[in-house]
Amino acid sequence: MLQDAILRCSGHGGTVHLAPGTYRTAALLLSGTVAVYLPHGAVIEAGDRAHWYALRLHNCTGCRLTGEGSIDGRGQAWVRGSLPDRKLVRNFKDPSCTKAEECRPRLVGVEQSSQVTISGVTLIDPIYWSLHIHQSSQVMVSNVTIVSDFDIANTDGIDIDSSSDVQVTGCTIVTADDAICLKTTHPGRATERVAVRGCSLKSRSSAVKLGSESRADFRDITFQHLQIVDSHRGLAIQLRDEGSMHSVSFDNITISTRYYNQTWWGGAEPIYVVATPRTAATQLGSASNIRFSRITAVGENGFFIAGAAGRRVTNLTISHTTLDLVKKTDWPGGSQDYRPGLRGLVHTGATAPLWLEHAEHVAVQRVKVIYHVPFREDWETTPHIDPASTAEVSFKDFVIDGLATRLAEGGGSVL
Repeated sequence: MLQDAILRCSGHGGTVHLAPGTYRTAALLLSGTVAVYLPHGAVIEAGDRAHWYALRLHNCTGCRLTGEGSIDGRGQAWVRGSLPDRKLVRNFKDPSCTKAEECRPRLVGVEQSSQVTISGVTLIDPIYWSLHIHQSSQVMVSNVTIVSDFDIANTDGIDIDSSSDVQVTGCTIVTADDAICLKTTHPGRATERVAVRGCSLKSRSSAVKLGSESRADFRDITFQHLQIVDSHRGLAIQLRDEGSMHSVSFDNITISTRYYNQTWWGGAEPIYVVATPRTAATQLGSASNIRFSRITAVGENGFFIAGAAGRRVTNLTISHTTLDLVKKTDWPGGSQDYRPGLRGLVHTGATAPLWLEHAEHVAVQRVKVIYHVPFREDWETTPHIDPASTAEVSFKDFVIDGLATRLAEGGGSVL
């Protein structure tokens, strides 16, 4: 009945206005030009049949999904057990899946569409990605709330994939996996001209991530006025494939990071930029012209910047930024996380306020780091800068403060 109503409206730009109530349905398809309005109290529940999206906007021009209602992925129906660090879930048995352990339906998909608006709705209990914007343009997402089970992996919030001219504003996202993730899964199809503003994010992985799927370029990407809370990683760039990333900026962002179980990617880094090949055969792209400004961070680890041999991270700036290093958990640290990729998780026993390797033309300006007691055992109090692989690194007004207690005990020095 609901799908029939959508089809009747799709040819002339009509609106399907649901009444409050719960609608468990097979996968829904929006195409052409149609709007669906979910008022407060209206809930669309994903059905029991195996479909790739519970609600799919495909070949849309001017489609709208709005209102104060909810779309429920019923993720708990897929749970088949648990481990100490996560829940176990079942998957489709579909040979088309490239990863058998990630063969599950997404909640809402925008595919090969343009001029799409998604506003006001709540997406809850996904079993895989919550909102996938795929090969689309001119998409606006505003005031959307996304909440996933914090123990189910791959339950990303918003994934912007091989798409352009996308705006995300005023969203609240709490997810086990990446809250907002930009990808390029299709060679030759860039993700570009994306702006994310005014969102509140919490993730057991990365609150914001570019990658790791980077088969094509990323360019002209901006993140502004974000609040990141208790995440395993704050702002992350994971370049692992042949695409390149350039002209990416992060401005006026508040970040709180902490450690979780190391089986989840992340190491409490507020800023993380790593370009390293996925496999020995990967022809890695480049990461350049990346800017972090007006970042206020509190976390258990410092900033981590790492390129690869023959492929340095270039033209990166961190400015007008403060970092308070605060011990929050008893999870182990002292590791450098290059996952996914050839290097994996490397345990050195140490972390630093700034870790820099395989990078050039890096500027650190008006940055202050403050250590708080009690100290973590892995904290070093000076930057780790690999002289063999870095060049043209400049510091201006870079202050490491609050070390009186530690230095009195004989450890560390002030730069």
